[in-house]
Amino acid sequence: MNSGITNALTFASFVCLLWLTGVVMRLPRGTVPLILKLYLLAHIIFLLGGWLGNQQWSWYDAHYVEIYTVCAIPVFVAAILLTILTTRMNNMSAVGLMCIFIISAVSVTAHAAFPHTYLYRLLGAFVGVFIGCGLALFLTMASNEGPLWEMVKITLGCFWLVEGMMHWAWAAMMARGERDDAMALHRWAPALVAIFVFLYLGWSLSQARETSQTSQVVVGSSLTTRNR
Repeated sequence: MNSGITNALTFASFVCLLWLTGVVMRLPRGTVPLILKLYLLAHIIFLLGGWLGNQQWSWYDAHYVEIYTVCAIPVFVAAILLTILTTRMNNMSAVGLMCIFIISAVSVTAHAAFPHTYLYRLLGAFVGVFIGCGLALFLTMASNEGPLWEMVKITLGCFWLVEGMMHWAWAAMMARGERDDAMALHRWAPALVAIFVFLYLGWSLSQARETSQTSQVVVGSSLTTRNR
């Protein structure tokens, strides 16, 4: 029963992510940076690879952890690049804070809190990257880049912060021996959050695109009328 629910939620989040990616790909050139499209493609590979790996092995199997790691690396790199490029390196407090969170979370988690299991170290990387990048995006909210991109940054910032905190809670519960509770959290919480974020972001971007197209049609009609 739990496996069926997990697969259903994962499939739903995958469909929502595909739809969001399609919406972003259809936006006019220059509306969003290319790195956002690359991040979404990396997330598709990560989600698909993790789900397929879990069909063959358990979450604790070494083969699954290896697949999870390989698929997660592009997501980490794209998230870091997206954060750095959107801050434009002119807000060094944001970039510095992001780097501090990444380095501290990975090192502390890997060597102090969970010293014996590679899976815990991977969770530490999730904590550091997503919380660091999420906070960095929030520190650059007032950057006058337009309401559309500001909405994308707020949504991604919230998503990364929640993802980071959930992975921290998952690792902490497993370290305390609360394995069943940790796995219960992992079965449904990340997928539900992803579904909500992908649906909201896709809907907002599609509405913005339709509004822009309507405005262009109205302006074009007005110019034609004036020329007559």
